[in-house]
Amino acid sequence: MSLSSSAPLTCISRTIIGLPEGNPSEILLEIRSTSLLQKLIKMRINFKGAIMKSEILKKLESLALERTIPFCMSCYIKAPKGVCPCCHSDDLGRWMDGVGLDWCLNFAIEYILHEKFTPVDTEEAFEEMIRSCYSEETVVGWMIFDTCDLMKSQDPISWRVAQDEYIDELESEEEIMSFDNGSTYYWTYDLEGL
Repeated sequence: MSLSSSAPLTCISRTIIGLPEGNPSEILLEIRSTSLLQKLIKMRINFKGAIMKSEILKKLESLALERTIPFCMSCYIKAPKGVCPCCHSDDLGRWMDGVGLDWCLNFAIEYILHEKFTPVDTEEAFEEMIRSCYSEETVVGWMIFDTCDLMKSQDPISWRVAQDEYIDELESEEEIMSFDNGSTYYWTYDLEGL
């Protein structure tokens, strides 16, 4: 077969990558529009998740504002009216009784999260998912092993990679949320009740 003609090459390339017959430019346009549609759907899902997360964060910030008091770091006194009674500064930190103080609300939000909600045990959640997908025991010859223990002991790197991918999937599907870049996760259904 001669490769100088574009028709045979088009037929071969269509067959190799599984494209339907038709005008190549229309097919390419259809492929691009499908890809664009998938990207738009993913962007919409991510945007919706960002809105939900920002709404929950706003609720947490308002709770933190209610539970903290303005505090003058220079004079080291509480300034409940928003201005220091000694130096008249309005550049104030936030004080939370029994917890501490800081310039921002992050410490109070973290405290509220730990006080009201139980963090997700990601290892336990992943193991439960694996146990729901595979049989409880695995038989090797005459020996019987717990499937999860066998997977963890025989390929700990693969186990960890699969666990990380599962947690990423839960986060992308908005089943869990983190406010500290993935150190601690919380179930979204718990947070929605704020």
